[in-house]
Amino acid sequence: MSARVLIVLRLMFALALLPLAAGIVIVTYQDAAMTHLPGKWATVEAVRAGSFPFLQPYASFGQPLAGNPNFGTFFPDTLLFLLLPLTVAFGAHFAIAAALGFLGARRWARAEGADSGAADVAAFAFILRRGSWPRPHGWRGEERRSARAPSSACGARSRSSPASPSSRC
Repeated sequence: MSARVLIVLRLMFALALLPLAAGIVIVTYQDAAMTHLPGKWATVEAVRAGSFPFLQPYASFGQPLAGNPNFGTFFPDTLLFLLLPLTVAFGAHFAIAAALGFLGARRWARAEGADSGAADVAAFAFILRRGSWPRPHGWRGEERRSARAPSSACGARSRSSPASPSSRC
């Protein structure tokens, strides 16, 4: 695969994520719209009011917010929610996860000895598999796992044979 084709494919992938990252397309599968978005909203409200986000007041007469990992209160992208409009930050959360999943899968394929073109194909196959692509009607809750899995596997591969330079990620 030529370098030009790889650049075009990467650019197309980035352009596909742009409406999501800009807040034009909003992920609306059930958990995203009914749990995660209101949870992020409650977190932002509490922090901007100068209090610690202990409770999610909009769910079940107050349910734990900071203590529930589903809300991602302590995830780094919470800073995006404090700095950007809610819908933009929410879309960027999913776009960043997709981009990190692509980069991690590509890194893993390179660690396994694949050349640049083959690594890109493997990364596209990983991120475009069913259930992992951000769609307005559903993501299936895999955005965080998609972002972490390849990098974790690559790290495990590196640690299993540290003497071999080709096994480094």
